[in-house]
Amino acid sequence: MKNLPEVNESFKEIYSMFTGLTRSKLLLAGIEMKVFNHLTEPKSADAVAESIDAHPGNTRVLLDGLTACDLVVKKNGLCHNAPAAQTFLVEGSPAFI
Repeated sequence: MKNLPEVNESFKEIYSMFTGLTRSKLLLAGIEMKVFNHLTEPKSADAVAESIDAHPGNTRVLLDGLTACDLVVKKNGLCHNAPAAQTFLVEGSPAFI
């Protein structure tokens, strides 16, 4: 096994460029598919998939990504909007973007 070299530079900026693109694409997909409108109350990934007429497995992956971005909260298999998503990403909300 090859040992990693010792470096004195931070990879943080480059890493944030990689993750920034992924995070923005997840956010845009959630907005375009109106996922946040369906997560005002806790729902399973399958229920969300049915609501947005999408593939259940792909919806689960999207919701997991949105959870990793702190836009969705997942507990006991149910997902709902995180406070920021509830405030800014639900159509009809006074602060909807």
